[in-house]
Amino acid sequence: MSHKIMIAGSEHEEKFKKKGYLYNYLVRWLLERVTTACQRRAHPDACSVRIVFSRRGGTNYQSMIEYFHLLRNGSEATPPARRVAWSVIDFDQIAVENHSQWAGLQFSDCITSAFAAAVEPNPYGNYEPTYAYILQDRLIRQDGRALNCGLAVVPSVQASALDRRQQTFFESFM
Repeated sequence: MSHKIMIAGSEHEEKFKKKGYLYNYLVRWLLERVTTACQRRAHPDACSVRIVFSRRGGTNYQSMIEYFHLLRNGSEATPPARRVAWSVIDFDQIAVENHSQWAGLQFSDCITSAFAAAVEPNPYGNYEPTYAYILQDRLIRQDGRALNCGLAVVPSVQASALDRRQQTFFESFM
């Protein structure tokens, strides 16, 4: 989850203002967690992650793949805290599809919406965390915790200006 309002004014603002940077970073953080979980659960030779992006206007997917190569080669200016398990990714299999053609891409939109509704107030100031809580057991975990593993928050929960209900929501994933 990214809270763009909180990124403004942070140490990361200038970096993430550049076209595609925030999206690429969020994808990297997702891949760090998904590829590691895949590698942990299966024999490396039998495990692979198929990456299919939903076509978004303004996203340069070739630039993103070049960024992945930069990461894989260890050439990124800011070394990541975690590593992507590159052995489970086949760059030739990365695809970009229209979300209307792939139920899996629509499913990811539903998941995103469930978590957004849990922490973004509606016009009446209410939150709806029920759907996110239903999905809670499906998140990747490390040492029993989903926060900062299956649910990563940018900026961090500690750096975000959360109200009590939002704080309680995120604490339930610890």
